[in-house]
This record gives sequence, structure tokens and C-alpha cells, in this order.
Amino acid sequence: MSDAIKIIGLCGSPHQNGNTAKLIRKVLEGAESMGVETEFIPLGNKKLLFCKACYKCLKEGTCVLKDDLNEVREKMIKSDGLVVGSPTYNREITGQLKTFYDRLWHDIHKQTFLGKYAICINTYIITSGCSQKTLRDLTMGLGYYVVGMIDANLLRFDNEIERDSKTMKKAFDAGVRLVKDIKAGRRFLKQDLIRKFFIKPVFRKIDKLMEEKGLL
Repeated sequence: MSDAIKIIGLCGSPHQNGNTAKLIRKVLEGAESMGVETEFIPLGNKKLLFCKACYKCLKEGTCVLKDDLNEVREKMIKSDGLVVGSPTYNREITGQLKTFYDRLWHDIHKQTFLGKYAICINTYIITSGCSQKTLRDLTMGLGYYVVGMIDANLLRFDNEIERDSKTMKKAFDAGVRLVKDIKAGRRFLKQDLIRKFFIKPVFRKIDKLMEEKGLL
């Protein structure tokens, strides 16, 4: 990792200035207060095709579909931290963000982002459903250490996150903590154990199966 730390904010909401985006920006603001570079990336205005399960990414090292995926992926590779967020739609993360994660199959398989750090953001009304677990699991599956989850029930503040001063401060503080964890190279034992005893064995079995079918 270079001395110049960069953190990107990946917004899975179709609204570039919605509540989820505002929370992500607040985390980035906290990170910026520590002197690091940040970039906000809204997926809502990106062209993202659906994964075709062609498995060519495992041979090519990147997805072969021609859209905006690899541009965003390259920014993730060159950054040290990630702030990723989604509102809850029908008890889950948005279709945009799920499609994005689906297209990163190679990176989940190879743990491309191993050792990088992430904060997950989730907004919802009444219930978050499965969205928080999905965000954590998929982000950790890419190799990131998930150092925190910021969630907000928008019903309490009439769908205006700026009125939730407690959550906004929590988001700012999370950005500060994210930078500190990156600088310290902090380890998370539970996540390391999950990778060692669950994620890696599962992908070894997948590799064996795919080799038998001539897909690798």
C-alpha cells in the first residue's frame, strides 16, 4: 500500500443525492478530515449488464462484458478502502448493487481485495430485511475487512437523513476510524477465520468441479 491513502464511496442507490448517498458522503467526509483522498461513485448512472455465468473472468482475470464495470473495479483495486451503501428494496440491497457484486465473481473467487477495508451503509424504512447481512457477506467475500455497519431507519425522521444527527455523526466518525484501521493494518480475527475455514475451502471445491468440467 502506498503512503497516499484513497477511499472510494460506492452508492448502490439509483438516487445520487438520496439518503444512502448522503450517508456515504458523510463517511467520506470523516475520512477526508484525516487527510486522505476520496471519490464518490454512484452506480445509478453506470451501465451494468447482468452476469452471464460464462466463467471467462476466471481465465481472463476480469469480466469480458463491455460496460462500466471494469472502470469501477479498477478504482477499487487502486484504492485502500471502500464505503459501500444501499437502501433496502423489498428486504434486500438494490438490483444495481447486486448486479455489481454478481459481476465481481472473479474477485470473490480469488479474494482480489484481501486486506483492504470497508464500511457498509444501509438505509431502510421500518425493517432492513436481509440487506445488512447481504452487504456484509458480499463485501467480506471480496476480501475486505468489514470494519463497521452504519444503518438508518428513515421512518423516524420523515425520510430525511440530515435530521438524524446521531447517525450522521456516527457516519463521520466511521470515516475517521476507517482511515485509522487502514494506517494501523488492523486485523479482524473472526473474519480471517471465516475465510480460512469456510470461504477458501468452498472455492477449492468449486475449482475442482470446474476443472473436471473443463471450465478452468
